Amino acid sequence: MGLEQLISIEQIKARSYTIWDNEGRLDGHAEEYWFRAIDELEDELEHAWLMVMEEKENAELAMPHPAISEAPHRHEAGKIDPDLVYRAA
Repeated sequence: MGLEQLISIEQIKARSYTIWDNEGRLDGHAEEYWFRAIDELEDELEHAWLMVMEEKENAELAMPHPAISEAPHRHEAGKIDPDLVYRAA
């Protein structure tokens, strides 16, 4: 899915209106304002996505990773340690 599919027509209309208003409400530039609005919104969305991914990466790096021990061998799985049974009682 491209970024343009995440941007609504309403967002594009509002942004193109803002561009038109900020540039003196010039007539005859509607198409230019429309495509500039799309470009700006895509840039903002891409920047936001990159920030989220960077935060996710930083959070993963900061999380403690428990040591992974070797899994029990098949013949050991399900065996009960008698010492643990007596200590628990």
